[in-house]
Formats: sequence, C-alpha cells, structure tokens
Amino acid sequence: MSVFMHIRDLDDPVERCWLVGRALKRWKPAATTTLPPEVTVPPAPDAPGRPAGRDLAAPPARGRMELPGSRSLPLFPGQSWAGYRFDDPALAAAFHGFSWLAGDPDGGLLATFWPAWIDAFADDDAGQPAWQPDIVAERTLALLGAAARIGLPGPASATAASLTAHVRCLATSLSRAGTPPMRRLRRAHALARAALLLAMPATADFGLKVVTFEAGRLLCRSGISALGSTHFHLLLCQSLADLWLAVRRHRPQAGAPLEALLRRALAPMSALRLPGGLPLIGDIAESLPPGWLDGLVRGNDPTVGWTGRLDGADRDLLTRLRDDCCLADLETLRADGWLRADVGPWSGLWHVPQGWPDADSHDHQDLGAPELHLRGVPVFVDPGGSPVGACNGGAACRAAAAHGGLQLDGTDPIPCGRPHYDDAFRRHVTGRLPTLAAEFDGATLEFGRLAGADGLREGHRHWRFSDDGGLVIEDLLNGNGRYRLDRRLVTPLAVERVSGNEVGLAGGGVALRLTADAPVTLSEVPRHAGYGDSRPLTMIDMAGTINLPWRGSIRVVPA
Repeated sequence: MSVFMHIRDLDDPVERCWLVGRALKRWKPAATTTLPPEVTVPPAPDAPGRPAGRDLAAPPARGRMELPGSRSLPLFPGQSWAGYRFDDPALAAAFHGFSWLAGDPDGGLLATFWPAWIDAFADDDAGQPAWQPDIVAERTLALLGAAARIGLPGPASATAASLTAHVRCLATSLSRAGTPPMRRLRRAHALARAALLLAMPATADFGLKVVTFEAGRLLCRSGISALGSTHFHLLLCQSLADLWLAVRRHRPQAGAPLEALLRRALAPMSALRLPGGLPLIGDIAESLPPGWLDGLVRGNDPTVGWTGRLDGADRDLLTRLRDDCCLADLETLRADGWLRADVGPWSGLWHVPQGWPDADSHDHQDLGAPELHLRGVPVFVDPGGSPVGACNGGAACRAAAAHGGLQLDGTDPIPCGRPHYDDAFRRHVTGRLPTLAAEFDGATLEFGRLAGADGLREGHRHWRFSDDGGLVIEDLLNGNGRYRLDRRLVTPLAVERVSGNEVGLAGGGVALRLTADAPVTLSEVPRHAGYGDSRPLTMIDMAGTINLPWRGSIRVVPA
C-alpha cells in the first residue's frame, strides 16, 4: 500500500502511469544499449611529449572576464582564485570552461588567468566543477583553439602537466556507462585534440574512434543529427570540423573518415537556415556567445566567430568544403522530423520530435510551432533557451508553455522521456509519433493523442500561405471530452492590441493583422540565444475551453 501512496504523490503523471503499469506487470523496462569495448576501454596511457607549437607571446594584461548574463570579473596579475565558487552552473561552466576566451583575441587575459587557475584548481578532483568531464572538454578545446592561433600559455612545465591531467580525466570519463552520445563525442573530440598536441598516438586514436562512432550514431539519413536542436547540430559540425582540421595537420592520411562525416552533417544546414537567420529550435549550447558558430552555415560570413579565429588557410579550406555541402533531397530531412518549406513570400522550418525528449536530450516539449519568416523578416520564432543556468532560461525553457504551439489542459504535449520507458508504454500515452508533410499551399502536422488529453484521438494542423503575405492556421481535433486549449504564437515584432481577439504586428518593413476565434492575451517572454543573452519577445496566447471534436483557425493578413 505504501508503494502506491508514493506513486500517488509523484508530480509527473506520466511517471505515475509507468509505475502503476510496472506494478501490474503491464510494461517492460526498455532494453539497454551496450557499447563495444573499442569505444569504451581507453588504451594504456601514452607517455606525453612536450606540447607542439609555440608559446604565448602576449604579456599578462588587466581586463575583465565576460561571463553569461552580463556578469564580468576583474582580472589582474597576481590574483588568487582559490575557493572561488558560483551559484549558477552556467557561470561555473563558462568560468572553468574558458568560453570567455572568445572575448580575448590577443591572449593577454589568458596569460594573466591561466597561471592563477592552475594554482587554484590544478588538483583534478572530480568533485569540483572545474574537473567535471564536460567542463574539462570545453576548457581543453578553448585552450587548444587559442593555442593554435596565439600559442600556449606558460609556465610550460605546469601547462604540460595540466594538459596531461585533462587527457587522463577525459579518457577515464569515456569508460563510464550512461553518458549521452553528444557529450561522449565532445569529450572524445577534446581528448583527441589534446593527445595529438602531446604526441600520444594511442590515446589520439581512441579519441578519434569514439568521435567517429558517436557521430555515426547521431547522424540520421539526411545528415541532420538526432539531437532535436539546430544549435547543438551546429556544435556537432564544429566538433567534426575542428578535429578534421587538426588531424590534417598531424596525420593528413587519417582525415578522410572525418571529412565524410563533416560533409554529411553540414549538408542540411542550408535547409535549416531561413532568410532571416538560423532558427534556434531546441536547446542552445549555453556556453557559446550568440552567433559564435554562424560561420559554419553556408551563406554566412566565415570571418566572424569561431571560423574567423581559424588560420587563414584552414578557414579557406573549411569554407570551400562548407559551400560544397547542400542537401538536395528535402524529403529525407522531413522523414527525420524536420520540414523546410518556401511558399510565396513565406519561409518556414518545422520540427517534430522523433521520440520523447529525455533529461539528456536537446529537444523541447512543444508541438506545432514552426519558425516563420516573411520576406526575410522573422515573424513567428522559437524562443530557444537551455536548461543549464537560470540566465539561459533554466528547465522551464523546455516546457510547452514557453513556446508557441498547441497545449491541452496545461500539459506538455510531448512528455519528458526516461530511459526505462519502453516503446509500448510511449505509444499508450501519446499514440503514434507526430508527422509533417509539405502541401502545395503550406504544410500540415498530424498527431495522435497528446499527453494530458486521453480523450483526443487525433489532431491536424494546417498552415496555408498566400502570395500576398497572408497566413491561415487551421486546427482540427477529433475525440471526446472537455479541455482548456492554448494556442500560442511567439513574435519579435511590435504587437498592438486592436480588439479582444485581434492584434497588429509590425517591424522590419512588415505590417500584419492577426485575428483569432478566441480572446487574445499578450505577455512578454525572453528569447535566449546563449551565454545569458536574452531579448524580449511577445507571446500571443489564444485560450479557451473546448469540447471535442473541435475546429478553429487563426488568420494573419497584411495590414
């Protein structure tokens, strides 16, 4: 009896349903994935050599370390950081992950901070944030990226010892079970980069094997990753590109497999990028400054951000490869859960999850909210966000209530998955997976039950675009029962109320009027673009109580 009382007290209704079913032996635990030993058992440690490359020439400088959320810290020679702590994990990740190096092109702040960091945090204690494997990976990559351009900071012996400790930490972390593929790939990327620099061939080979294996697991048929995030897909491209360039310098003959994977991953980027920029659908990589990876997207300026910091020859080589990659078959992209459509003056990017996002994925839990641009102007957008750090939105940024789309009775339409949920249980809760289709006048979304709406049998949403810049969103919900329905749109344009169910939208040379069949509520929400950067958006919520079956529409016309 006490077990069922515990189940009753759980906040998550999906987890309650699972536990009751398990107690009644209705559901089976999901099968576990076992990885092969060649990508989980590191080799015996190589003897590290002296780091190749030149030393940092810049003298220590005074300045400020720019951290997420407009937080900054003074830096000056002789400073001590012993015992320094952060309350926000995003700040700790940026501080110890050295992502602030994006604002230190000459290396003066690095020359000041690195010796002080070694003095305070050289002990590779896994219990402190500085030595969490994901932060170690980001610090390694930031440090080696700067070293390739301006040299390694000193003192040389302490730097070599610290990099060896980084290698040891990363190699050990790859032997642990349960780490998600993208995190394993990023750690292996850092491991291979450091091992190449330290002339540790067996360790470098192991890192390369893990990167190749995990990229193969992540990339779908179209080349898009299974991460559910445009920004994390771009981060995957950056890992492959950075390692490919490093391998070409150290082992030119070993670069072909990485180049093939990089070409696959870059191909869909031209479809993901809309005329007004790349939509931030799903999680953002919170440790990167906004726009830091934009140079990897075909059509963007390669001299800015990360690509702008590359050696000129490497940048030209990568840009030629980038511009040679284009996905010709958009149907394969649609089959992988992403739809790009251009109808008249409108361009849109739709996404539906290919499963339930779990705590380690980068998908969000909204449904029915594409990013739509009119004549190159973003009209309806995704607010982005990351669960890491309050300054990036926190856990709430993944919820449907933070996005546009459809929601019944305040419940996320796509539940949060857990590793132990099997396919039969997932089908029981939400029915078939949502699907997208391109139409002659727009796009359609079809779905089965939504979480929290047992009476819903099926749903259908149709976006109809017109050549004059108009848009009609038609919804059809079949089933039975009475529910609160929220239909939301999120816009960066200025919004002015016209009447109870009508608003005007204006900005960027676009003027529109939106009319709904329900009262309209307006509220301000943030758009999180990474590194604590947020901009105000307006959420347009059309809410009411409905009886199923039900049909409704939202109309947008030129003003």
